[in-house]
Order: sequence, then C-alpha cells, then structure tokens
Amino acid sequence: MGTGRLLAMCLLLTGTAVACSLPSATMSSEDGADDEDEEPDAPRRPKKDDSDPGEEETDETGTRLGSALVVDLGEASAGKTVKLDVPANALGFHLVATSASGGELGIERLTSPSGVVVFDAFMPKNGSFPIGDSVDGTASVQVPANDLPETMPLAKGTWSATLGGSGTGRVEARIQTSAGGTFTGGILDLHLWIPSGLQMSDPSAVHTVDATRAASDPDIALRVSTFFSLLQSTFGIGRGNVSFHPAPASLRLLSTDALTAQAAKIPAQEEDAQALHLVLTNDILKGELLGLSPGYPGAVTHTRTSMSAIMAAHYEDGQPTDATVEALTWLHEMGHFVGLQHTTEASGKEFDALSDTPRCPNRTAQTRCPDEGNLMFTGEIPNPPRVSTGQRTVVRSSPLYRAASSAGAWGRTGVASAVTTIAPPRLTRSGRGLRPLERMLFGTMCGASRAELPKVDAQELRAVADDEDVVGILRTKATRMLERLGER
Repeated sequence: MGTGRLLAMCLLLTGTAVACSLPSATMSSEDGADDEDEEPDAPRRPKKDDSDPGEEETDETGTRLGSALVVDLGEASAGKTVKLDVPANALGFHLVATSASGGELGIERLTSPSGVVVFDAFMPKNGSFPIGDSVDGTASVQVPANDLPETMPLAKGTWSATLGGSGTGRVEARIQTSAGGTFTGGILDLHLWIPSGLQMSDPSAVHTVDATRAASDPDIALRVSTFFSLLQSTFGIGRGNVSFHPAPASLRLLSTDALTAQAAKIPAQEEDAQALHLVLTNDILKGELLGLSPGYPGAVTHTRTSMSAIMAAHYEDGQPTDATVEALTWLHEMGHFVGLQHTTEASGKEFDALSDTPRCPNRTAQTRCPDEGNLMFTGEIPNPPRVSTGQRTVVRSSPLYRAASSAGAWGRTGVASAVTTIAPPRLTRSGRGLRPLERMLFGTMCGASRAELPKVDAQELRAVADDEDVVGILRTKATRMLERLGER
C-alpha cells in the first residue's frame, strides 16, 4: 500500500550534519553476527554486550545499537513464520520487513510465547484498521501496540511473526532493553532536516533559515526546547543530541504525495541509530496537514527505508502556527512513529487498540469528546497533553530512544531535559478557544480524516475561511473544504 496509507499517519493538527552543543550521552556498542549454522526457523537470540556494565546476565545474541538489540531474522517470504527470542531485560520490540524489488512483504500475524495471537490480519487485536502491511516496500510493527496480558507487561520468550502480502524480503527486530526490563528513563537524539529556503517566524519576524544557521535560530530553538520539555514531562524521556542537516529545496513545500514520500526517505545516507529524524517544511499537501508520519509505527531506528522520517510544517500565511502548536505536532507525530494511533478518528468509526483511552463514537462538529486533550486525539491539543498509561508504555517500549541503565555511564548522572514554562497553544489572535466547527477542522488535518468528513454547512465554512482571527492554517483548511464542495 503506497501513499494512501502514508497520508493516514498525519497530525490533525544529504549532507553533512551540523550539530549544536547540547547535553550528550555515550552508550557502548559492539558489533556481532548471527550464527550462520543456526536453523533458519530457530529463534534468534540477542547477544550480550560485555562492555555495558549495566546489563545483567542474559542469553542475548545479536548486535547492540545503543540500548537496543538488533536481531537479523533473515530472508523471508509471504507465508513464512520467523521466530524471535525476547530476553528478560526487554521493554518492547519493533519488527521491520523490507521487500525485495517489486515485493510488498508485510507482517500479518504475531504470536506470543504462550501461543496467544496479539496481532492478526495486519492489525493489532482490538484495533480498527491495518498497520502491518507494506508501504512502498517497508512494513513495521511495534510490540506492545495494545494492552493485552501478553503485551503489557511484555511476555518474554520466543515470539513468532508470520509474513503476509507478496514477494520476499528481509526481517529485522530491534529490541529495547533496560536493566531489569524496567523503564528508568532515557534520552532521545533528534535530527532536523532543513530544506534550502525554509522560512521561519514566531516569535521573530519572517526570515529564511538553512542548516548552517538553524542551530542558532531562535524560532527553531524555541520549538526544539518546547518539544523536549513536553517529551520529558509527558513520557520521562530527556533531551539528547540535536543535529541539523541540509535538505533539498524541493522539500520546502511538500505539495504532492511523491514529495512526502521523498521526505520520508531523507535519512538514507545516515547510519542506523536510536534517533528521531524530522523534516521541517513550509507546507504539507497544499495546506491540508500540520504534520505527517509515514507509518504507525514507522521504521524506527532504520534510515534506509520508505518510512524513516516524519514531517512537520511551519505555515507562513498571515498568521503563523506558533511554537507550542508546532512542538505538540512534533510530539504527536513522534507518537504515531513509535506506534500510537489516534484515540478516535474524525469519522467516529475507528479507534486505537488500547483499552484505557476514551473513545468518541459518532462524532459530529458539535460533539465534545471524552478523549479531547489527549496527545493522540484528532483535534486541538492543549498544554500539557494527556496520555494514558497504555500510551506511555507504548512510547517507553520503543527502541527510538536510548534507554537508561541504572548502572550505565550516563544513567547514574540522571541526564534529563529541564522542563520549562510553555506558553499555551494559540490558534486565534484574540486568544479565544476554538468554536465547534473550528475544532472539527483542526481535527481533520490528517489524511485519515479526509476520506469521510462530517457534513458541514458551506456558509459556516465560509465564515471560518474569511475570519482573520483564526490561525491561517484553519482558514486554509476551510477554503480547501469549500473547494471540494464546489462552493469556492
């Protein structure tokens, strides 16, 4: 499945890296290799990293990537089942299947060590829509993605993954580990990709930024610090290294699906690492979106796939989106990238796979939903955003960040982000809250919501499109809907 699914991962709402001076951390690593004499269907065990003093004795085999264990599950084809041994110190794991030329290999089923199927028909149990199918040759699945007894807490032992779709390819696992298999904190490295000609503003006047100046740009710095403050306060994950990379000028305006697909592949010349890659832009699909993730999850820690980076837009259309709105967008898209779904889609017919997030069935423009205020709601997100225990567990189980070890080199120092005062998100000049139709419009700023929109009155849409009090992106969204209705 190509760009159609790629659009469904959005927020409602190569070159040389230039790194700024920020708190950093060092994790030891060691290359390893799978035993070539092992039976093809035998479980692959991650190898112990003897250089890490914080790791307890386990039966690990594989390769270390920071706090993650990389296990190559080998060549696979549709219909084949591969096995993975998950060690006792695992928080969660991530599977990525990459297809050979012309194939669309996906991850169809996951079975726990006790034999319980937790993911089937490319969909997590209790979920509403498929996520394990192939997107331009890449498929990915995160465990846990639901809160079954086998996934929260994560069952340790031999898991089985059955491949579906078509063709052949390769399957890899990335297992997040921590001392004792318990979350004790961690840090996230961030790679920002800056297209030539990128325009930024708020709180400064409109100006152009490139990768060499981005580290000292006050508007980008505000968004970065706000994002990390939100990440720390919401998930307990701190600020790691921040790097800036030049991106082609063609990615400044992501006006087509082909350009968003190109942006998702931008880290291809970087080495695999525990880090988030984010492309900054001035438009996503002609004003339809604020942010976009190529999957839920994307290909976390993989840089050479069609699902390796997320995108976020800063709009310059008379009233720019402010730093808090954009930082919340980054966090929301990161949530998708590690495996979180919207709590309720705009149609009111599809929901996430977690039992502890509220749902809002049969949504209309006038509905006040019980999941409003949740980070993964398709609507206005407040500061601070709410997350459920299940959502927090999904994020902390992902190999995206470098997990702290209680006896590790930087785990002892308690590296973390300073949680600063964050301005409330501002979507109107006057500071008033959004009206019902405006909330609905903000909630449809993602591809998943465009297919089935609630019925709205053209006159009300016209009033929003012409109202200079609301942020420019909302006026643009109202205009686009009027155009689709043939009313403008």
